[in-house]
Amino acid sequence: MDQRPFDRLLVGGMSPLTALILWALVFSIAWRWRPPQPASPSAWVLLIAFGALGACAFWFVYFVHPEPQGFTLWKPTVVYWTLAAIMLIVPPLGGGYPAKIILGNYFVLANREWRWINRGFGLFCILLGCLNLAAASQASYKEWEGFKWSCMVFLLTVVLFRMMFVWLPILAEVSIHLYRRATAAYRYLSSLLSS
Repeated sequence: MDQRPFDRLLVGGMSPLTALILWALVFSIAWRWRPPQPASPSAWVLLIAFGALGACAFWFVYFVHPEPQGFTLWKPTVVYWTLAAIMLIVPPLGGGYPAKIILGNYFVLANREWRWINRGFGLFCILLGCLNLAAASQASYKEWEGFKWSCMVFLLTVVLFRMMFVWLPILAEVSIHLYRRATAAYRYLSSLLSS
């Protein structure tokens, strides 16, 4: 079977309909496995901020041609500094600790410890934003792009760390359900064979 027609799904441009379908799939999965408790104000602030940044990125990719030269270099800095601002401003306003949302509430820590984790994460994001600006102004575009992807590894590590704790309870629930089904099927088959 010739696989070349499907290569465009990996390297080609994404149509707006495909992007909409992918976002609908991600949203439906997130809605299905959302936590049973209501979202904290810091979760809403994170959701609104990154939704706005994502909408801005889609606007520049699909409707503004060519994309402004500096915008590409500034995008990671804006994302890091937005995350840092949320980390440092939301807790004093009584919105909770965004680090608890990002890392997950699977860790039983005191508020004092969450405050320090939150501040450290915010300061680290400020540092990444400043390093991105320094790399963008001092290095070539190709070197800057390598730096950008190395910083994305940090975010990927946080996401994978978070997903590890999200998927563990789900996998445990599924395996318990399958075990109960298998036990019931075994009992049923045993009763059929013994009679």
